[in-house]
Amino acid sequence: MDATNTQKRAFLKFKDTIRQIGEPSSMYQPFDKIPYDKTKKISNEETQRDNYRDKHHREKVKTVVPRQVKMSNYKIHQVLLDSNDRDKSIFPNMNHYVLKAATHFRNAFGVRLLKSELLYHSLTPGNGVYLALNDYRLLVRNEKQDQIPLFARITPGINDFQCVTTNILDDPYTYILNPMEPKLLRFEMNLYDSDNILIKDNHFNLILHLAIFCYS
Repeated sequence: MDATNTQKRAFLKFKDTIRQIGEPSSMYQPFDKIPYDKTKKISNEETQRDNYRDKHHREKVKTVVPRQVKMSNYKIHQVLLDSNDRDKSIFPNMNHYVLKAATHFRNAFGVRLLKSELLYHSLTPGNGVYLALNDYRLLVRNEKQDQIPLFARITPGINDFQCVTTNILDDPYTYILNPMEPKLLRFEMNLYDSDNILIKDNHFNLILHLAIFCYS
């Protein structure tokens, strides 16, 4: 099973789950015909390694828009963040690095985790990591552990984060930016263990698939 077909199925499953978002009692309603844009610049070598990253790939999806905001041109973008793409001369370790998209996302109002790939390159199985993404706090643990704003708990292997609600405000995998981000470009990652200590293991690779909700 190649990576292209696997990712296509995963994204189609996500599209189907958000299709029903926008019940009459919900604050949000469907908004159709929104293009799926590939924003990350990639090399030919990367394209050959993973056909999913084909920059010409496009797909139609549905997302949600707030009722209380005047309707305009809402879009959802999917961005792929691969830890191997970091500048290793600046960020030699896996516990802290910064990645930038090829172009900024204008007026971003939500960031959702679609899929994670945490792959270890050693014989020692890992326990997963706690991800701090920018300052987006989604994960709630306890008073001591919550001193650091955490975005998600990433477990080993490949994981899809399915929709569990019809209201994006209640979605445990979506961070709502309030106020919105005029130009979202930079993604800063810090990886911690369960004791809020930056991990020391560098024998793994982390790939995040994020959905960026934008309006203009």
